[in-house]
Amino acid sequence: MVHRLTDRAQRAMQLAVQESQRLKHDHLGTEHLLLGLVQEGTGLGEGVLFDLRLDLEALRKEIERRCHGPNTANPPTNPRQTSRLKRVIGYATEEAALDRGDIGIEHLLLAVLREPDSTAAKSLATLQCTAEQVRHVIHRPSATPSPGGEALCDRAVRDITTALDTPEVSTETLRSIAGALIKAGWRPQS
Repeated sequence: MVHRLTDRAQRAMQLAVQESQRLKHDHLGTEHLLLGLVQEGTGLGEGVLFDLRLDLEALRKEIERRCHGPNTANPPTNPRQTSRLKRVIGYATEEAALDRGDIGIEHLLLAVLREPDSTAAKSLATLQCTAEQVRHVIHRPSATPSPGGEALCDRAVRDITTALDTPEVSTETLRSIAGALIKAGWRPQS
């Protein structure tokens, strides 16, 4: 079976290239991929990072702290992929094969953690994020938010209730809908 990148994973890769350019690097590495995954922010990867209580700004700062400085020459518009990033993409293909689907941002996130010496994995480790935690959050049943996601689910129920403003919809139905929406990447307004 040929595994291709989902639209979200493709977008994360494009954002990774932009992150490499922003940092004025001459390569595309795992650190840029992780920043692209975080910046993509519309899919499961962002929900995983949220559920793991990772502060996205702290993650960005940690990655930037670990990165080497900018390239003094003009960085290329199409930076070369590092061998480590190529391995991570291979791991993501393996992760997708386990799920019998295309390569999504969740597979890329798990793959980053399989390369423990990478800047991205070291940054996540510093923030106490492990592959086991990510895998647990990714494979959690969709309608049931994680214990840390209860407050998020409650806010979503309030938002949906306000939007619907109808007594015919039960709270339990709303909780099920909110849990599914959160799993799909939706975030309630603060």
